[in-house]
This record gives sequence, C-alpha cells and structure tokens, in this order.
Amino acid sequence: MGRNSAVCFAFATVVLVSGCDSVSGLDTDPKPAESAATASSTSQTTSAPTSSAPAGPVALPDCPEGVVDELDCRARTQDKTGVVFDSRRTPEGTVTIEVIAPDGTVTQTITEQAGDRSANPRAIDTDSDGRDELVIPVEVGPYWYRFVVYHATGDATEYTRAGEFPGTGIDPTPDGLAHTAHKNGYQSVTHTFWTYENDVMVPVVIAESKFTNGTDAPPVCTITSAPGLSKTSFKTVAAARTHFCAQAAES
Repeated sequence: MGRNSAVCFAFATVVLVSGCDSVSGLDTDPKPAESAATASSTSQTTSAPTSSAPAGPVALPDCPEGVVDELDCRARTQDKTGVVFDSRRTPEGTVTIEVIAPDGTVTQTITEQAGDRSANPRAIDTDSDGRDELVIPVEVGPYWYRFVVYHATGDATEYTRAGEFPGTGIDPTPDGLAHTAHKNGYQSVTHTFWTYENDVMVPVVIAESKFTNGTDAPPVCTITSAPGLSKTSFKTVAAARTHFCAQAAES
C-alpha cells in the first residue's frame, strides 16, 4: 500500500529512522495500544470560546516535518474546511493549539500536557473520510511517540479528543480504517486498526507480528483481538487474519 512513510508520520528524521522499521531492534515502548484509546485525560482541557480576533499578532510559520522542538508553528488542513491549527509550547510544559476558521475566528483552544520532548502537530486524514484529524505527538521517546488524536465530523470546526496511543504513527487503510503500529522491543509489533464512533477511536482488529530471534524467517502474524469484527466484511477471525495481517506486513 505504500504506507511506510505515512506510518512513520513523516518524523523519521527525529528518531534515527529505525523507528520506522517494522523489524529492526527497538527499545520497549510504552504500554501497547491493545484497548480502546483513552478519550479523555486529566492533563488535558479543551474550551471553545468563539472570538473574532485572529490568533496572535504575527502569523506563525508552517510546521516543518520531522522536527522535535518547542517551535511555535501552524499546521494546515487539506480538507474542505480550510481550518488551521496554531500550536505553541508554553513554559509550563503544555502544548496549546488554537483552532482557527478561514475567516480568522478562533473556534476552539486545545491544551495538552507534553513530555520533555514533543513534535510538531500534523493535520492528516487518518481514515480517508475526507476530513483531516489533528494528530499531536505530545511525547517523544528514543524510538516511539505518544500521540493524541482530535477528530471532527462533517463541516464541524470544533474537534473532540478521540483518543491517544503510543507508536510510530497513524495512517489510513484502503478500507477506511486508521492503522497504528507499536513496537514491542525486538520481539513483536502490535498493529491496531481503528474506526471512529461518535468522534472516539474504537479498535476494530488488533494483530501481532512476532519475530523469531536469530533467523531470517518472516514474522508470524496472528489476530489477538477483534472487538469490532462485526464492523468489517469478515465473518470469522480466520478470514480477517488474512486481510489484516497482509496490511500489517505492508506497513
């Protein structure tokens, strides 16, 4: 599917490129995303005061790709809304993002607690529905990120915190799901396929590719959980395994 660069979320230059590799040895990541994404967090608040004033006296530069920095920058959607996200890192260690409509109106302010290192937010359509999600890498580890995703539906310009997950990135699949990959050291990679329900990330299928140390054998992929199997066209886990493990292998 040619999703290699998408899965890495265009941050390959940040973490020694090997973080984008599905097989190469990596340190152990945070807890795998093997359950529904956390839709709320005590360290996060959102508000939606509408003002007619533009965000800040000076327009922010566009967010560059692959930069880990406390850079103030603007992420632009490519969908029909024309919304932009102005991101600023505060001295208190938070990332504050203003959601700005095409007329300059600030429709929402999003605040997330960030780690010591964070990366630039991106606007990307993670499920091929025509609307870009706001994806914020709030924490950067040696070979992983912790992402927070904000989602909006239809013509809405106010975004809902859909969930968060650790891994190397998020990208759309051909069948309209969002795919994330999480590396478990040298042993395996967990692939989670998500859908959005009421603006919340919900896992559909979770697959795990396990490697055999000291051999060149291909990984063995199994479906470890299929809580949303009924949302797919597959009637059995065995049928789903062929489909989703093939997508995992191409990521």
